[in-house]
Amino acid sequence: LQSISKHLPSKKQTLFFSATIPPKIERLATETLHNPLFITVGTPNSSSVNVRHTVLWVEEEAKKKHLFTFLKDKDTFCPPVIIFVNSRKGTLLLAEAIDKACDVAAIALHGEMEQERRSAILSGFLAGKYEAVVATGVLARGLDLHNVKQVFIFDAPSTIDEFIHQVSPYTPSL
Repeated sequence: LQSISKHLPSKKQTLFFSATIPPKIERLATETLHNPLFITVGTPNSSSVNVRHTVLWVEEEAKKKHLFTFLKDKDTFCPPVIIFVNSRKGTLLLAEAIDKACDVAAIALHGEMEQERRSAILSGFLAGKYEAVVATGVLARGLDLHNVKQVFIFDAPSTIDEFIHQVSPYTPSL
């Protein structure tokens, strides 16, 4: 980013947006921007107070069984939902399994898909064509999906920042 910014015109407007801003990025912004203005909404680097978190510690072998129990129970399942996993292959396998075993319209979404395909999946999801999207972290960045009712973190993210990105875009507007 620093090498690119050196080749840009001196008169330009630069904007950064993120649910989290690690210290390294904050330093970069301070070093590369002229009179930067930081606007913070809510508590920095935390998820919204409007999100209710429920944590279930489940053995690896039992994760799918517990997820399927939630998705099959009409008292707990409240579509549309997003289920985060850590791999492209995981999105494909889990979406297919959910579709078959739970009778839930599920589809995979991951970063190795063409942007056009990802956009079509998101459009279908927002239109109600899919009840569940099984996605990698690519879905956690830069989207505003306030209609999402539940987020399942099937595979724990490697950092707290990634977790915040996974739950923050789905906070209902007040």
